[in-house]
Formats: sequence, C-alpha cells, structure tokens
Amino acid sequence: MSERFELRCVDDRSSSTVVDVARGLRRDLLGARVSGRACFVVDQRVHELWSSELGLDGAPVFLTPPGEAAKTPETLVALCRFLGQQNFERSATLVSIGGGACGDVTGLAASLYLRGVAVIHVPTTLVAMVDAALGGKTAIDLPEGKNLVGSFHTPTALLVDPDFLSTLPRSALLAGYGEIAKYAIGFDKVLADSVLRDGVLSDPEPLEAVITRCLRIKASVVANDLREAQGGQRMRLNLGHTTAHAIEAWSLEQGRELAHGQAVAYGLRCALRVARQEGLIADSDVARCEAVLDRVEAPTSLAALVAPAAAPDASELTVYLRRDKKVHDQALRLVLPTALGACTLRSCRLDTLLEALR
Repeated sequence: MSERFELRCVDDRSSSTVVDVARGLRRDLLGARVSGRACFVVDQRVHELWSSELGLDGAPVFLTPPGEAAKTPETLVALCRFLGQQNFERSATLVSIGGGACGDVTGLAASLYLRGVAVIHVPTTLVAMVDAALGGKTAIDLPEGKNLVGSFHTPTALLVDPDFLSTLPRSALLAGYGEIAKYAIGFDKVLADSVLRDGVLSDPEPLEAVITRCLRIKASVVANDLREAQGGQRMRLNLGHTTAHAIEAWSLEQGRELAHGQAVAYGLRCALRVARQEGLIADSDVARCEAVLDRVEAPTSLAALVAPAAAPDASELTVYLRRDKKVHDQALRLVLPTALGACTLRSCRLDTLLEALR
C-alpha cells in the first residue's frame, strides 16, 4: 500500500508539499526530489538505529540531540554554521530525519539560511508522521516558553515510512495517539470509530491507513489557512495544545521533558471539561470523546501526566498560558470540542481553564 497526495495552499500557491506514505521509503529518500546538494539533519538516536538503511555514506550529515533538546538556539546556530562551513548555496535542500523536534529546528534553519532554502521532512515518530511534519510550522524553544521563535516554511516533500515505528517503545506510540485523538475528537468521527474499535495499533502496516487519514485531515485545514490567521481555521489544529504547551514549558523548567502527545491527550480532557461547563457539547458526545481518550490511555489528571514529579498547582501554569499564541488582546482563546468530530475557537476565562486543570 502506498499513498501520494499534494498539499497546495489557497493563500500561497507557491507553498505546496508532495506527501508520500509508503513502507520502505527510507531506502530511497530523495529519488528525483532534489536537484542541488542535500544536507541530512538526523536525530542522533535515529542515526544509531537506522543509518545502515538510509544510504547517507559520504553525504553531509548534521546530528541533533534526541527529542526536545534539539529545539534550542544553540542547535539552530550550530546547524546554520555547519551549512556555511560546507559552502551550501541557495539551491541546497535540508532533509530532516527524526521526530517533530528535529523537523522543527531543521525547518527553521532552512527558512533562515541564505534567507531560505528548501526543506524535506522524513518523520520517524508517530507524532511527527500524523501531525508535526506537515504544514510548515517551525520553531525553537526559549526558557520563557515553547515554540516562541519560529517561522512558516513549507516543506517541498514529506516522506513517511511507517517502518520507522518498529523501533519505537509503546510510550512513543501512545504519544502519537494523543495527536490521533485530536483529529478523531475535533475533526473526524470515522477516525474516532476506528480508534474505539482498534485501540492503539503497533504494527506499521495497519498504522499506515491511520497516518494517511490524519495527514489528509491536516492538509485540508492547512490548505485554506497556511499562516494561521487570527480566528482562522488552522487554529483549530491547536485543540488540546494550549494546556499541553503550558505544562510542557513548566516541566522543562523543572529539568524534565514530557511526551508531547501525552500532554496533548491530557489537554483534550481539559478542553472537554471546559466545553461541557460552557454548554458547548452534549453529554452523549462528551462520553464518546472520553471513550476515545480512554482507548488511547490518555492521562486522567495533571498528577498522572507529570508523575513521578510533583504536579504543579494549576495557578503555577498561568504565566505559560498567557504566552499562548492564541492569546489576543489579553484574552485567552481556547479550541473546544462541540461534538465528536467537531471543534471551534472560543474566548475563555483563565480561571475556567485553571479549574479544568485538576
């Protein structure tokens, strides 16, 4: 089974991404997709596990630290300096091979080096395959918060090989299912039914269909709102993320990294609580959404998410919530589910969200 489709943006016709989903793509990463020189930016752990199958011998390779540690100003500058030292020209292409963090810093470097070179993403985690690698968002973190420095830089291609998932631990698959639950609860009842029926899949073959469905959902949203206009449709893709990013930023300050997808899954529970309190969603839909979250083993409380570390008091997250990119005129706007498979953007009182963070 293989899938190919193109994301072409209505508001920027020059921004398009050819998406390929097929097992075995790692053995021919570039094919005819790159005319100039390529620099491979590879997560260190991925390089250890897969370098013998990637065919990178002799090619310029820049290794990034595993996970969120890659998304730092230091890594960004080191990558840009590496490109300069290798005399890469504007015709070059950067190719990220790793999870969402590797793709984020690679995409940002591609948007900055020589004022912009091409980038291709080869995601190796389920979170990156179903969500992070598509759409052109790039970013690094600062001590003050996640994703505070970034740009929009659309990849020319997305090459998704589900076989990379065979080396992931179950915890990483659960993190990926946090993002899958976002699409199921906020966008697609059919996907929700699939999750309720099958639970967390671990075999790359059946996962291929799930990955493709999520990518098509995201592509349909991004195509009409590439740069996330204020109040635009793309903001709905942040369902569950306001809470997740605040908790992740707090955790990083404690010297601890949370699995992004698990933070999103808990953020979905919080969004459901707020939506129910605000009367936006029927109890029957709440029950079905909660069943999806239970099926993907989403954390049920803040303490369950951050354990074994001591959970913060909800008020400790206030400073991070106020930095969320959906804050407008000092009002917090939250993406909330309105039914199974539907969501909307609403203004929300901060104390209402803090109460949901129990």
